[in-house]
Amino acid sequence: MELTRKIAGIFSIPKARTILGGFSMGGYGVYRIYDYCPDFFTSLAIFSGHHSMGKTLCGGPDYGTPDKISLFKDIPMIIFHGSEDRNCPYQEVKNFFDEITKVNPNCTIHVQQGEGHSGLTRQWYNKFSKWISIST
Repeated sequence: MELTRKIAGIFSIPKARTILGGFSMGGYGVYRIYDYCPDFFTSLAIFSGHHSMGKTLCGGPDYGTPDKISLFKDIPMIIFHGSEDRNCPYQEVKNFFDEITKVNPNCTIHVQQGEGHSGLTRQWYNKFSKWISIST
């Protein structure tokens, strides 16, 4: 966060354009960093991330619990996930997606049928681009 704040200051990046995004473990990192510093980011983008991978890998929190899900109730979010993701299986994240959309009307989830563990794909690019233009 110290480096992010410094870069935002050097380049005069307004808060309205500060989107936190991540792929895979970086997707979990989005949840974790936002939990640590929620006032710095205006929106979140997660690609093939898992809400609880930190619990088993590094002792971090599980963002699928009700108290953690509620942290994300007011921030615009977009989540992309493949139905055939073997690293972060869709069946493991589906309940989280269902719960987060109940508390956050500004959370959009795109599940690509047949897609595996992927970052920004062609199918997702236009949706992401449109979302960014609306969110910033």
